[in-house]
Amino acid sequence: MWRLLGGGRCEAKACAGGIDLDFALDQLLAQPEGFLAHGLQAIKMKVSRDVLEQDIDRVQAIRCVPRF
Repeated sequence: MWRLLGGGRCEAKACAGGIDLDFALDQLLAQPEGFLAHGLQAIKMKVSRDVLEQDIDRVQAIRCVPRF
């Protein structure tokens, strides 16, 4: 079925999804180190804080982490 829907590979890249909305910025920035140590090369980050600018700042900070 997946091939009929356009699938071409049997493997998929894994990503980490444990970024916590309530983490302080320093905790947030420390978390990717563990992901990288386990060989993960992508993250799925939760957003939707009450203030949009906080989400933007947090996403920009994570994007500055080497390899993300």
